[in-house]
Formats: sequence, structure tokens, C-alpha cells
Amino acid sequence: MAIRHGGEIGLLPLAQVVPELREVIAGMKAGQIAGPVPLQAGFHVLKLQEIQAAGTPALAEVEDELRAALRAQRLKQAARAYLDGMLNAGTVSVDGKALAAALE
Repeated sequence: MAIRHGGEIGLLPLAQVVPELREVIAGMKAGQIAGPVPLQAGFHVLKLQEIQAAGTPALAEVEDELRAALRAQRLKQAARAYLDGMLNAGTVSVDGKALAAALE
């Protein structure tokens, strides 16, 4: 959920909204404005722009995104396994003095 210019958050499943806002949004119609709604972070004014029925996208729509996510996950796992192997073999040593100097 990324907040866009003007506070717009885009399409969001109702279950992902904080409960205090969920109650208000559930009673709204598209185009309706509600608020101010008090939350711990302050007051919020809501405008429900669109309502869409929940659905599952076709595989063709998300296939490239899934492939990229799986490749990234495999790469991360391979890198972690490689580093763990190096640490377990005792081939890595850390020069604390050099590390501290680099972090200054």
C-alpha cells in the first residue's frame, strides 16, 4: 500500500484497512466523502472513489511478476547458503578495527 500524491492509497482490500476506518468505509458508496474520523495518528477525511469486487487475476496477467519474484527469492536463498557455507568453513574473518573505521 503506497500512499500517492494527495493521500490516495489506490485499491485496497477492506480487510487491510485499520478497523476504525473499515467500519466507516463499509457504510460508504462510491464518490461519498466521510470524516473527520479520529485515529491515534490524527483525523482522517475519507473519499471512496471506487468499489471493485474481489477477484483473482489470470496467470497471464501476473506470470512475469511471479517469475521475477521467484528468481529474486532463489537468488537470495543461494546467496544466504553461500555465505553460511563460508562462515561455517571458517574462511571469513572480520577485522573489527577496519570495520569500525569504515563505519565512521
